[in-house]
Amino acid sequence: MASEFWRAFKRSNTLSFLDFFDSGHAGLAEAFDKEAAWARTRRSVKERRVQILAGADEFETAAQVDTALAARSLAERRRMHVYQQRWPGCLADTNQNPEFRPLHSRGTDAGTIIHNTGLVVTFVPGSALQPSSHAV
Repeated sequence: MASEFWRAFKRSNTLSFLDFFDSGHAGLAEAFDKEAAWARTRRSVKERRVQILAGADEFETAAQVDTALAARSLAERRRMHVYQQRWPGCLADTNQNPEFRPLHSRGTDAGTIIHNTGLVVTFVPGSALQPSSHAV
């Protein structure tokens, strides 16, 4: 019975979460730069930067010290790694610990973005900032 109920009210979705990424959006690069600059001011990121430069980081090398991934705290970066390994290509909320309550997309469907949502990332190679093929 429950499946009949859900079938009756299910709406088809023709959009992927990738449809909301737009590399042509004016000011996007500036917004990313501002986010990274703010992220680098956090104490945990400053401490991690020292580790990266010393070659003691588990993810980034000294050559990658100025990348967006290096501007994440070690806890955020570890969560991102778990999401990437377990659910490749998903859209993931790095505020949510994937060990206890993973919050990530299912296929091309993203969850509802709520007030407490943190940094939402995706690791879709070559597609992260391009509209998907079925954009409307």
